[in-house]
Amino acid sequence: MSIYLDAVLHPKLDEYDFMQEGWRLEHEKIDDPTSPIVIKGVVFNEMKGVFSNSHQVYARQVQNNLMPTSTYQYESGGDPEKIPILTWNALREFHTTHYHPSNGRFFTYGSFPLSDTLAFLNDYLHHYEQQKTKAISSKLIEESHWNKSRSVNITCSPQSFVVDPNKTTTVSVSYLLGSIRNTWETFLLNIVCSLLVESENSPFYKKLIIPNIGNSYSPDTGFGRHTLNTTFHVGLQDISKNDVDRVVKIIDETFQEVARKGFEQSQIDALLHQFELGIKHQDENFGLKIILGLIYSWIHDTDPIDSLQITKYLEKFNDEMTKNPRLLQDIVEKYFLKNNHKLIATMNIDEEYSEKKKQKESQLCQQLISQCKDKQLIYEKGLELQKRQSAPQNVDVLPTLSITDIDKKAIRVPIIQGQIGNTYVQLCEQPTNGITYFRCLLNTFELPNELKSYLPLFINILTK
Repeated sequence: MSIYLDAVLHPKLDEYDFMQEGWRLEHEKIDDPTSPIVIKGVVFNEMKGVFSNSHQVYARQVQNNLMPTSTYQYESGGDPEKIPILTWNALREFHTTHYHPSNGRFFTYGSFPLSDTLAFLNDYLHHYEQQKTKAISSKLIEESHWNKSRSVNITCSPQSFVVDPNKTTTVSVSYLLGSIRNTWETFLLNIVCSLLVESENSPFYKKLIIPNIGNSYSPDTGFGRHTLNTTFHVGLQDISKNDVDRVVKIIDETFQEVARKGFEQSQIDALLHQFELGIKHQDENFGLKIILGLIYSWIHDTDPIDSLQITKYLEKFNDEMTKNPRLLQDIVEKYFLKNNHKLIATMNIDEEYSEKKKQKESQLCQQLISQCKDKQLIYEKGLELQKRQSAPQNVDVLPTLSITDIDKKAIRVPIIQGQIGNTYVQLCEQPTNGITYFRCLLNTFELPNELKSYLPLFINILTK
């Protein structure tokens, strides 16, 4: 645990670490001071890769434009054109201001005694004082809702593989919804948005995908709950430019139809069943997945325990549906038909996209070089960084497992052999939260060879 605490609260933040991980000016050939000076850095290069991916460009631009006055107007991973603005001193100052226990959330999961964990945290953190005037509040303010819809045009680089060169446009409609601080409202919106797009029987799948207007949903289609205000996006990619207005019209008409007719009860029941299974099913990294599901609301001061009580909200949902069978239709009407905070985003290919990015990077590099008073220092720091990167790291400071830490006694799971009718079965009792996991093996020996290639398709259809 001390490793994680040290990494967050006491990182070295060495200047050369910043140069390596963030950005730096360096000669293209480090040991050749006559070679061109370029911008390098792990994060800088990673984000250049991100911004070369059309799906990433689209999803990020949509979020930036849907919430243009809040912190979400900025690129969380760093815009390559803006990363070189960050200085080493600014990074350290930001860390000193914000990376403090007063501004943190601590979570643990597992079979370790909680008292020992809390005692360790108390001992580690006891010398910190509550930040007051020094801390800059990181509490976000909700985006002001628009009084009319907006639109944005996005460009991207040509893709390496295109199914139809006449269908390269992406369009979507996005909505800013309710505050994630309202757990009940978020629960209802999650249900509605899931019913709208997440199955082959969903309204938008039938209206957008089946007619083959485009190849698939637009990036980020679905319910978004990683921001202070939840969001919903739906659209199509790989469509013709001429079909943009058609798709937007279909989306509007689909919302209107759902508000009139509602959802099929079988779809609602199936979704609620999946929710119930999701509560009980414990797969790998169960604890980590729980906290990742909670953190987006917890950082906005919601009660994480309340967010975990899914059964309570399922029961409340059933009660509210009994009182008002139009509950979900009312949600559709309120958050989609009567919601003016609506963004229509369109993305088209720009054949010169990559070249324009290269030119901007070159101009930025020249600007940074012109601001450098001692260009010899660029060469010297490049050599020093290379020397540090080549030096062996002291891995002895990291905790390690020894052979004595491993239990010699293997865990054995008892298996009960049985028979149901003429079929042999194996039963294995495990703490599964009441879920029965069933696996059946069928002998296909007598199946003709010409039919065996159809088995994967058959199984896929059978289990839908």
